[in-house]
Amino acid sequence: MDYLDFSNFPLSNFQYGDLQHLNHKGANVFSEWFATLLQNGLLEKENKQAFINDMMLNETKE
Repeated sequence: MDYLDFSNFPLSNFQYGDLQHLNHKGANVFSEWFATLLQNGLLEKENKQAFINDMMLNETKE
């Protein structure tokens, strides 16, 4: 089983309900982004975490 770390996903403070939990705004952003990961083959990647990290890095550049 793989452990996937999304703790560095770039969100603004207003997208959090508290220091660790997303509110509905943050959850929507993350859910849409996660769906994109799945559509781009996350589950078939050999190194899933590297793929996630690259995609998060791309997210911060936008």
